[in-house]
Amino acid sequence: MPDLTDPDLEDIPSLVSCDFGFASTFVMGNFPNYKIAPVSNITDPGDYYVKVTLADDNPSKLTSTFTFKLTVTPLLPKVEVSAKVASVKES
Repeated sequence: MPDLTDPDLEDIPSLVSCDFGFASTFVMGNFPNYKIAPVSNITDPGDYYVKVTLADDNPSKLTSTFTFKLTVTPLLPKVEVSAKVASVKES
């Protein structure tokens, strides 16, 4: 995310809203700390769009909106390989 700076230096920009859309089912936390934890390898993979709006606290508020694409990729299934060693008797 961009730095939270304001060129007029009279105020501090703040988060107005954060819209996670369909990703809200697996994004937890509060600004600025979020945890992204998809719960299903079958239903959650795909692209999700997140919209963040920042504003300053001037009497004539200025806002900036940023849109991010969050891509969730499926995990590859774990493959377990077991090897059995056969014993051979010599005669």
